[in-house]
Amino acid sequence: ARIDSNDIRSFSYALQVFNKEKELYNAIANKKNEQSTAEQHSFWINPVGGVMRSFASISNTTLQQQQQFEQLVMAYRLQRLKHIYENQLLQTHFTKKDFEGMPKYDNNIGQSGYAKYLLPLILFIGLLSVPLFKRVKASEA
Repeated sequence: ARIDSNDIRSFSYALQVFNKEKELYNAIANKKNEQSTAEQHSFWINPVGGVMRSFASISNTTLQQQQQFEQLVMAYRLQRLKHIYENQLLQTHFTKKDFEGMPKYDNNIGQSGYAKYLLPLILFIGLLSVPLFKRVKASEA
């Protein structure tokens, strides 16, 4: 049986759109990474650079986790797109069985925890509580 060329055309068009979207995303992600790296380096010349650099590094790791998630979503979309069109090209219509066999989204981002947020948070709370303790001691005297 000859495969309908409309299906092949629609699949190639969907892949082209997906690849353009992926290129655009990669360009935006690279720009964001460059900006966050420049931001981290710029805090070395700041007088309170140590504290600011720790918060910038937290922001950078959050950005990297977000980008990992977005890349996983892009990979899943490509996998799903291929699954749909492979089954559509082999059959005359798409059945419920094909939807049940659809690949599932797999979130394998390492949730390495909140330990990296702990030190800057403790430092920040400590800096904020110093004036409070001074006021309490001054009112006791």
